[in-house]
Amino acid sequence: MVLFFADSILYIGLPLIALSGAALVFIIDRGKTSQILKNVDWVLLLFFAGLFIVIEGAVRSGVFEIFDQIRLMPDAGGIVLLHILGIMGSQIVSNVPFTMFMIPYITPVSSDVLWISFASGATLAGNLTLIGAISNIIVVEMAAKSGIYIKFSEFFKIGFFVTLLSIFASLIILMIEHQVGFLKV
Repeated sequence: MVLFFADSILYIGLPLIALSGAALVFIIDRGKTSQILKNVDWVLLLFFAGLFIVIEGAVRSGVFEIFDQIRLMPDAGGIVLLHILGIMGSQIVSNVPFTMFMIPYITPVSSDVLWISFASGATLAGNLTLIGAISNIIVVEMAAKSGIYIKFSEFFKIGFFVTLLSIFASLIILMIEHQVGFLKV
């Protein structure tokens, strides 16, 4: 954990820190490596890696060039737009890969209100469908192992209202905070 926080000073790189930490666990926990590896959800890791590969492929092929036309402004329009983009993007590739994709579009604006709006929109949008967030898939898989099966349509019925209400609340709160001046433009 210390190295993760110190990376901004040491410039080791987060992937190397993570792999070093995993290697350290294997060294310290002698003889139980096979048991640890058995408990890793390899399908989920491959699924996650696949999502990032798809995003990178789409970026390189120009599928997302439409985003080059979007000019984000730290105002009410930007707050709403990022919530809408979060909802749409999270349903296509899940909220975490979509967030990684959007970082280059938000970074140049350097606005707290846009960062918080995007974080809120993408996170809350993950509640809409099963594929909106990887955590939804994990929970549904774990439920299925316990004999509880959740259909896409059942999840959506509840997710729609949860997402609608939480996005609406987020928009109102962020608009008020922006108008009052709590958030740095």
